[in-house]
Amino acid sequence: MTKQVAKGSQPGVVLLVEGEPLLAADFLGKLLDRLIPDVEARRQDHEVLDGASATWTEVVDRLRTYSWFGGTRVVEVRDVQRSRDARIEPLLKYLEAPAAGAVLILRADELLSSSKLGKALAGRCETHEFRAPPARELLRWVRAFFKREQLAIAEDAAQRLIEVTEGDLYRLRGELEKLAAAHGGEKGKQIGMPELVELLGDHRAAGVFDLADAILDRRRDQALGLLRRYLRGGGELLPLLGVLQRNVEGALLVARARQRGQPWAAAVSQARLPYPVQARARRWAEQWGMAKLRGALLGLQRIDAELKSGAPQPDLDLAVELLW
Repeated sequence: MTKQVAKGSQPGVVLLVEGEPLLAADFLGKLLDRLIPDVEARRQDHEVLDGASATWTEVVDRLRTYSWFGGTRVVEVRDVQRSRDARIEPLLKYLEAPAAGAVLILRADELLSSSKLGKALAGRCETHEFRAPPARELLRWVRAFFKREQLAIAEDAAQRLIEVTEGDLYRLRGELEKLAAAHGGEKGKQIGMPELVELLGDHRAAGVFDLADAILDRRRDQALGLLRRYLRGGGELLPLLGVLQRNVEGALLVARARQRGQPWAAAVSQARLPYPVQARARRWAEQWGMAKLRGALLGLQRIDAELKSGAPQPDLDLAVELLW
């Protein structure tokens, strides 16, 4: 999930490539805790600049400013890939003679290797790349979270949490923190499906994702059976429509990239979907095709708008048939 791409000759310059923002934010927090442990000192000696508007002369001037508390001074430049200042000579001169006790943190959405800035930084900075984790890493991440809280989680509950949050680390950690807060006084307890259902509600923990998959996979009898059971169990239509819309939108992103001539693997990668839905998005893009996916999305959006406006509930069996 976190990869140190290059160590660099200058430890006072750090590049964070934030493919997965949550992991990058966690790393940055720990780095700042190490560089400026005192909270009051950090307010004065940690300065944040916008990469789109800051010049390299301004960045270097801030780095050469003395620390208020006599410790480390940190200048952080966000979205450095958006820099419009092509005059990088001040940065090059700084890299040759960096200020003692100063650290430059550069944050980017992607590696800068092919750009003028990337070439200037090559071999001179410590680079860390943060990528969306594969499924096996997500499971380990979930288990490690509960271990820190002196709790445990059953594998089926962990897998369901990953599915419910679609592998989005911000949403996943939010649900983990809710579970930890609910069971924080029960050290050693194993969280299972009953605790998950209590937190999420039965329709989120057990029904809506299997139903959405069955509909989009065109498993007619199973989809209609799951739909009736979902509604009898108190499941609501709007959450189901939301899941269906997100899945169709993901498949559309893959189908568009594929239409532009990208191989399947590249099309899925460019869509930047959470890991748990990547294989399904490719499958639906292949099965449905661009035109039918667009029609399905429009149909789902129309039903969603009608329900939110107070219109009567549609004939759901017919709606599913029309979607196909």
